[in-house]
Amino acid sequence: MKLINIPGLVATASMLFAPAAFADHGPHVIPNVHDASTHGPGPRVNHENHGGDHHGNPVPFIDRISANAALVAKLTPLLPSGVMLADAAKGFKNEGQFIAALHAANDLGVSFTDLKAEMTGSEHDSLGQAIHDLKPTADAKTSAKTAETEARADITSTRPTLADRITANATLLGEVTPLLPSGMTLATASAGFHSEEQFLAALNAAKDLNISFTALQADMTGPSHDTLGQAIHAVSPTTADPKAAAKTAEGEARHDIFAARPTLADRITANSALLAEVTPLLPSGMTLADAAKGFHSEEQFLAALHAAKDLNVSFASLKTELTGSPRDDLAQAIHDVAPTVDAKAAARTAEHEAHADIHSADIDE
Repeated sequence: MKLINIPGLVATASMLFAPAAFADHGPHVIPNVHDASTHGPGPRVNHENHGGDHHGNPVPFIDRISANAALVAKLTPLLPSGVMLADAAKGFKNEGQFIAALHAANDLGVSFTDLKAEMTGSEHDSLGQAIHDLKPTADAKTSAKTAETEARADITSTRPTLADRITANATLLGEVTPLLPSGMTLATASAGFHSEEQFLAALNAAKDLNISFTALQADMTGPSHDTLGQAIHAVSPTTADPKAAAKTAEGEARHDIFAARPTLADRITANSALLAEVTPLLPSGMTLADAAKGFHSEEQFLAALHAAKDLNVSFASLKTELTGSPRDDLAQAIHDVAPTVDAKAAARTAEHEAHADIHSADIDE
């Protein structure tokens, strides 16, 4: 299923709710750009969870790049004269493939436009094959590997820190700030932690047990990399049940992260192309926030909007069936609201329309 995220929060959302190319830990993975073969498909993103993160918040890769000023600064000098970043990126599968193509064109002195045509055209050549086609005298495999290594280095070196990701999410920052030890900055407190959840759990444990956060941090991020339970036991041996205390703190951290998650309406609003698809489908007088409430994904929401429009039935009634208890699937909801139609066929049609809208809005798979 294809979904969306908020560009400004991508780094945070990808970690929290799961999943992006710049996150230090979690479902979003740096694009796999290892395919330097001269045949077969080009580099592919490694999608650990289809649909982005475990709460389903993917984002167009060009938005991820544009939201990362450091990465934009690295890529801008590689662009052909007069070509905008968004135009150059169009057609590529992921940032790894795109950035590798930019590097290859610059490294070999070949036309980026021609290289892109080979990689994004009907044959979808791998980078190695595209290089071979444009410059047969070059060592295509080695050149592709070099460009892919350069792309990976660009992505890794510009990856936002844990503190950056938290700062990018005002709601989460509001949860974290009161938990920080007096006089300690967010950057210092979060150093060494591998995820928002681990960091927030340590902050909550320190507050709950009235023990030193600095000592917990040292145990959890030092050479031994203790679990929170082990760190609590080491710092506070008198705590009766370190495992239970850790579970409580981890639950508090998950609650904080969940509460800071952008809503479905927020994710759609952040993608202007998708918002333009959705707006004409909304019932008259209904806001996007009200219409989207209760749906678990963009695809489910758009399919319901399309079904209501296609069949001229009440969206509010379909929504009640889809988001109420029990939660019907779209075909069952259509059958309940319009018993005379072929519900399965109508649901398939609406789901295809939703899928097309999401695809046209350039959402990563």
